[in-house]
Amino acid sequence: HKGLDILIEAFKIYKNERGKGLLYLVGDGPDKQKLQKLSTKYNLDNDIKFLGSLYDDAKSDFLDNCAGFIHTSRWEGMPMAILEAMAHGVPLIITRETNLDEYVENKGAGLIISPNTIENIVSKLKEFESIYENDYERYRRMCIQSQQLIIEDLNWKNIANKTIEELYDF
Repeated sequence: HKGLDILIEAFKIYKNERGKGLLYLVGDGPDKQKLQKLSTKYNLDNDIKFLGSLYDDAKSDFLDNCAGFIHTSRWEGMPMAILEAMAHGVPLIITRETNLDEYVENKGAGLIISPNTIENIVSKLKEFESIYENDYERYRRMCIQSQQLIIEDLNWKNIANKTIEELYDF
């Protein structure tokens, strides 16, 4: 459901069209070997890195060094990985199905893939690369706004207070 199959297919097209980015996949889920074979089939072994599971300082260091965070889920409940990326000020490329699209769109914290198709993923990868390379001010604002989403809107204390207010009309 994470859409990694279409992400890898889109990344193949992006690279074939002279995209410069690298893709790092974090995790050790049951589909990892299948995704690695797909990467090899598309000759992307130098462009896609499978990092396995990261925890604590290793995860924090990784997120601190990401230029962007892409999440191509077909459906989601509460996408913790996106929240972690935002806490580190990483700009986002996400699908509407992550359920965070309105927050990201309203704050200008990243780009929204809609609908979630290979063509639209390729388009957003190219757009993000262009922003990263040619519009430092916009890229910097995306970084700041990504972190602001956690501080202002999506931290648990604020969510709990808002829920209490709305449920109990305080």
